[in-house]
Amino acid sequence: MSTTITNPVVTGNQSTFQYVRKIMFLGNNTFEAHAYKSTAGIKTLVKGQVMGRVSATGFLLELKSAATDGSQVPYGILTEDITIQANGVPNLSIAVSGDVDLAGVVFDGADTVATVVDGLRLDDRLAGGTLGIKLIASVENTIPDND
Repeated sequence: MSTTITNPVVTGNQSTFQYVRKIMFLGNNTFEAHAYKSTAGIKTLVKGQVMGRVSATGFLLELKSAATDGSQVPYGILTEDITIQANGVPNLSIAVSGDVDLAGVVFDGADTVATVVDGLRLDDRLAGGTLGIKLIASVENTIPDND
């Protein structure tokens, strides 16, 4: 979670601060760990990256709508920034259900929530193809992230 402190005001014996908190995982979330198989050099993935899963191996990859190996279907959303070494196989923490801030969702290349894969938009696939990720397009500050 990132916090920005703005406009500190001092009024005699009292100080007030305005906080802007950016929370991505808003509530009712379920998180899982799954292996990622890096096939390139050092790779950096960012929090919010939508991940797919290769059907034959079960490894996670960044979702690419043009893929045909299963990774074109959303499986979850990455919960933290991570740098992966060449040929590394780390376990990644992903959200597979719950409410997620739409503004924090990251797709690879030109893909967006409106990209259609096998007749369904990716936002519909996130809701139906996972355990139920609901993308929220507003600011919500009820439950803080676990980072």
